[in-house]
Amino acid sequence: MDNEIDEIAWPKETNNASENQLSGYNESDTDGEIVNVNEVALTIDDLFNDWESVQVIIDSYAKQNGFVVVKSRKDVDPIDKSIIRQREYICWKFGTHQSKKVEDISLHRDCSSYKTNCPWQASFYLGKKSNLIRLTKFVQEYNHQCDPETIELAPKNLRLPQQIINKIEHYTTNGNLGAEQQYKLLVQEFPQYNIAKKNLYNAIQKFRGVRIHDKTDAATMLLSLLKQREDDPDYVVIPRLEGPANELTGLFWMTSYQCNDLWPKYHDVIVYDTTSKTNRYEMALSLFVAVDNNYKTRIVAQALTKYENQADFNWILQCTLQASNNLAPKVLFTDSDPAIIAAVQVVYPQTRHLLCIYHLLENVKKKAKSKLRGDMASSFVEDFYTMRNSYSEEQFNTKYQEMLNKYEPCRPYLEKRIYPSRESWAQYCISKIFTAGIESTQRVESINGVIKKLVDRGTLLKELVMAIERELDKESHYTRINDFYGSNPSVGLSSTYNTIFKELDSVLEANLLAIPLSIHRAQMNQSLLYQANLVSINQVEDEETNFNNSVLGILGHSHDIPQIRLRELLNGISYNDITEIWEVSYIASKLPNHTTLLYLKTRRYFAPVCLLSIKK
Repeated sequence: MDNEIDEIAWPKETNNASENQLSGYNESDTDGEIVNVNEVALTIDDLFNDWESVQVIIDSYAKQNGFVVVKSRKDVDPIDKSIIRQREYICWKFGTHQSKKVEDISLHRDCSSYKTNCPWQASFYLGKKSNLIRLTKFVQEYNHQCDPETIELAPKNLRLPQQIINKIEHYTTNGNLGAEQQYKLLVQEFPQYNIAKKNLYNAIQKFRGVRIHDKTDAATMLLSLLKQREDDPDYVVIPRLEGPANELTGLFWMTSYQCNDLWPKYHDVIVYDTTSKTNRYEMALSLFVAVDNNYKTRIVAQALTKYENQADFNWILQCTLQASNNLAPKVLFTDSDPAIIAAVQVVYPQTRHLLCIYHLLENVKKKAKSKLRGDMASSFVEDFYTMRNSYSEEQFNTKYQEMLNKYEPCRPYLEKRIYPSRESWAQYCISKIFTAGIESTQRVESINGVIKKLVDRGTLLKELVMAIERELDKESHYTRINDFYGSNPSVGLSSTYNTIFKELDSVLEANLLAIPLSIHRAQMNQSLLYQANLVSINQVEDEETNFNNSVLGILGHSHDIPQIRLRELLNGISYNDITEIWEVSYIASKLPNHTTLLYLKTRRYFAPVCLLSIKK
């Protein structure tokens, strides 16, 4: 309760407790309110206005004397049951432990009890002809030690008040905040309370677990999606029902915006991954994400399946084709799950399937630690980096043979798992494929992380669908805001791109959106921080021994740095057609940039982004 006890009327002729007894008492402790204790004294025939003031006094007295009181008896009026006539308080150590041991000693459980049969007792009575409550019995004796300093740690005194419980419920159900976040907020908001983390954990779990099992959950969710499809014919909902009970084993859906706008525009590069622990039925959540023209991650399709096998993945990929009029992705990134790999080969035969380099490297590290010992394990990973970054098939095969000879225990793994899938991760195979800068499934993993902050393994399906829809609304809202600011011209200070590269910038501004334009302008601003050195033709011919080892071989162990090799740039070009070759490097770095300026006799182009110039 939130009622404050501002003043209690005491009968001066019969009350033995002075008004100073309550001078520091303003609020009830049992209802989550503060009790400021100065000194409390109880004597027989003390009078109180109501039972709330009795509770305040008795709790304060117990804290002051270093023990805890509990209610043991309550008598109500025989006619009006809402009126309490008598209430008795005892010490928490009252009584003795009653053993429940049985004859079988193996069933005994070792336990201890804090009860000492303490005789302390206080009884209060509300007379039928009086409106005041009187202290009728008071036994002020203890048979245990009382400590006013440590009694604050007693379970009853650590009990969270109702106002904090309400805050925890709000933070848990509406904010999906974790225990550490809630603890920091509660300590700042309620510094006067001793908030035990154990009680906080229990309260959070209580509110997280309060989800009534709804047998119609799946039906409710499916009907909601079908209702949206009725209102919007372009809304795609494909359920999969199996068995005589019509069990929902699969669900695929795409909004009309995803189906008509996002997928057709950005299906060039799609990232696909599954995640678990998002609903109480343990159905796997599948997300397809793409990169839009603002270089932002967009969810383009979603699905739920009961299992994560090839049959389920086949069904999901078939649904994407059905919803997009057979518009398959040009490039698809996934993890190394064999079931997904097999499904892509069956359903997307024309799609270039690439593997997430992060998951691949994690598998390599795990295999190295299980098969090799000491420095050999780390050396295996470094050599794999070098092999993966090979800029030609010839160099890749050379590095591969070196690894086979050097790491004999890992030969089966290299031959059966790594080498057969090389076209999905080797740099020489994917360097000329448009991937929008993607090398892993991190974009979809980040979306999974955002959704998991809103749901957990106890979430109902209808709640999960609502969480995904809210995330889609956030993405759309960001796009609208970005389009709004992009439609409003702005004037800034003079910069490199609007002075030195003014004509080029005007062409880019007419053809690019805001985010790609800002990336190009950043490159133009940095162009003055590069230096160029003339490279002779002889260095190209002797690349393996001189130029490559001294310049380009330095980054061989860095798997996430894009590399352009000079020999690759000159592939198919006669050395007789080359007039000049320039090596361009960043002034502030000791490592040269992996870009080269080429001048040829046949044609002339200029592209500042890749710093490639061909002379006519």
